[in-house]
Amino acid sequence: MNKREILYRLLKPISIVFKGRLPKVKDSYESLQSISKDVNQSCIDYKEYCNNKFDVDIIIPVYNSSKYLRKCLSSACNQITDYTYRIIIVNDGSTDDSLDICNEFAKNSNVCLINQKNQGMSGARNSALKIVNAKYIMFIDSDDIIESNSIQLLLDEAFKNDYDIVEGGYKVINENDEIIGNNSEYTEKKPMKLTGYVWGKVYKAELFENIKFPEGYWYEDTINHMIIYPQVKNVLHIPNNVYYYRANSSGICASSPGNPKSLDSLWVVRRLYKDRKLLKIEDDQAFQDYMMQLIRGCYRWTMKLDEEDKKRIFILQKEFYLSSIINKKFTYTWKDKELIKSFLTNNYNLYKLNCILL
Repeated sequence: MNKREILYRLLKPISIVFKGRLPKVKDSYESLQSISKDVNQSCIDYKEYCNNKFDVDIIIPVYNSSKYLRKCLSSACNQITDYTYRIIIVNDGSTDDSLDICNEFAKNSNVCLINQKNQGMSGARNSALKIVNAKYIMFIDSDDIIESNSIQLLLDEAFKNDYDIVEGGYKVINENDEIIGNNSEYTEKKPMKLTGYVWGKVYKAELFENIKFPEGYWYEDTINHMIIYPQVKNVLHIPNNVYYYRANSSGICASSPGNPKSLDSLWVVRRLYKDRKLLKIEDDQAFQDYMMQLIRGCYRWTMKLDEEDKKRIFILQKEFYLSSIINKKFTYTWKDKELIKSFLTNNYNLYKLNCILL
């Protein structure tokens, strides 16, 4: 038992007795909608990829990232590989010098540039997905960098065993390209064990024939664990580093906790769960485990919102999970049982304690 678990057990008796009224479901929904509206955009999008002209299409959405963009595009263009690849750059209405840099790189024969009005990260990725002409797809964020042999490493494994997804290790860098963290540990060959990021891996293009990224939301990468991973079986994580993720102080991860838009961590999950049902994706134990993690994730992403709003989130989480997700046929860890107990007893303080410490 670690220190956080010990602290939880010590503080739990204080949390069991909750004093104070909680809002109703309807009132909670309407109030949170007034703060940050649920755009209710589905991820279902039927299209068909008929040709595989390239081995991989690399999709790079760009929005006001001129500071690091040249490094990003250079790393993609200068790959040392035997495989054929195309780079699809989507300038998503940038107002800085990003378009000028994109135009420079668009002179290369294997670079395709889409210039559009701002539609957000999901909208930019979706525009590229419409013109995919490759067996595999790779995503890069415009302030990040890939290794010079990333394509070779990932596609060697992908083509050798016809993998649906191959993921590599990554390193975290700061604004000066200094390495400040890494994640290159080998994991099991199970889809739900892959990272939630869409970058740092290659996907079979056919996985996106029926889906797109849900537009208008933050946390659009949630589509991996909720929609994509449950539909694949043949995946691999290689320990080799393939990607450099830049820690960005102005990015969503850093700005999320106090931003009303952090409510998307609630809305996007509810929308994608509807899409799971429309796509007839069955819930299983691995999905249950992931969903319990999302409860805590939602609290942490919204933890700097007003206390009354966090109570409203609790009410909507309770209503959604008890009615749709939690099922007696699955097993739960003691941590998750404690979280479920907070819903069943309508205990906001116990829920809050669990999300913070466990």
